[in-house]
Amino acid sequence: MKESPELHDYFVSGRRGQGFTNVKARDAMINAGDDMGQKTVGERKLMGEGQVSPQEVLKTLRAKGYSFKQTKELAEEPVKAF
Repeated sequence: MKESPELHDYFVSGRRGQGFTNVKARDAMINAGDDMGQKTVGERKLMGEGQVSPQEVLKTLRAKGYSFKQTKELAEEPVKAF
């Protein structure tokens, strides 16, 4: 199933401070039930193993069966407390 152009723009525009930003990627992972612990989401080369990229977050959520639309919903809702 092909995703809408709006969803595509949401995931591509994260680098410009809109859409799927690093913060929203982390929120989506937490809301999907993953324990992020001390990991951060970003793309800085010097951060090492304590960091995952937004693209890795998206791949992980897709592998778990979340659609792009569901991933966007997870990213946009407030973080669930554990």
